[in-house]
Amino acid sequence: MKTRILTVVLMLVFGLGLAGCGNNTQDAGGDKNVESLKSNQIRIEGVVVALDDSIDVIKDKLGELLEYSESKSCMYEGFDKVYTYSDVKIITYPKDGGEYINSITVLSNNVETGCGILIGDTTDAIKGKYAEDKMVITKSCYMYETDDFGIAFYVESDTVVEIEIYTMAE
Repeated sequence: MKTRILTVVLMLVFGLGLAGCGNNTQDAGGDKNVESLKSNQIRIEGVVVALDDSIDVIKDKLGELLEYSESKSCMYEGFDKVYTYSDVKIITYPKDGGEYINSITVLSNNVETGCGILIGDTTDAIKGKYAEDKMVITKSCYMYETDDFGIAFYVESDTVVEIEIYTMAE
């Protein structure tokens, strides 16, 4: 009997651990029709942006372009391009004649992240979403990486000031 209870408890703990950055389909206003976000996505002004998406699909939906730059790519044939808007900075890479999102830098709390951490949140919020032993932590950055993507939370005085979601180099 004790073994059975222990097994159930361990399954619950493991299941909750896997939920980690759960995809809540209900926003703060209670709207159940809001598309859930994955950890490598953001939502800005109702537009979902994900790593490796084509920039062409979303760049006109992100508001006024404040700054644009490009440089020769050191990993791909062509140019890496940087698009800066008021709330996000997006870096793209060239592939098959198109531009695809390599990294998303969140610059304001108007942007929803896949794990629900916003600009202005504390480092305790980060620790509540990710196991500290799975992160690289410095005085100014909390970094978590998977095989496919990474997420870096830049902090000042234990407050998140910038969030970067990026693809892992192949």
